[in-house]
Amino acid sequence: MIRISVMLVAVRGGFETLAATLRLLMAQARAVEGCLNCHVSCDLHDPHTLYYVEEWMSEAELRRDIRSERFGRLLEALELAARPPRVQVQVILESHGLGYIEAARGSRS
Repeated sequence: MIRISVMLVAVRGGFETLAATLRLLMAQARAVEGCLNCHVSCDLHDPHTLYYVEEWMSEAELRRDIRSERFGRLLEALELAARPPRVQVQVILESHGLGYIEAARGSRS
């Protein structure tokens, strides 16, 4: 799995517009083959900060989407931020659930 994460700060008075744009892009991403998940959230401590995350089945599918018109609209939305957004692309080789925590807690000495 590969994940692209963006943290961006809306300009004063622009939070609602930016959030609406990201929600639309999220819905569009979810409809693309290979997109496993996409979500938008806001920071509870900083009401101007938004987080946008897409998770893709493979790097090839993410790269294909990066060349799409939809992703171009995402880049345009990032340009509306009050300061340069923080963008991270993470390749995830393993993922564990609650069983991992239960096993680790069960092995306490």
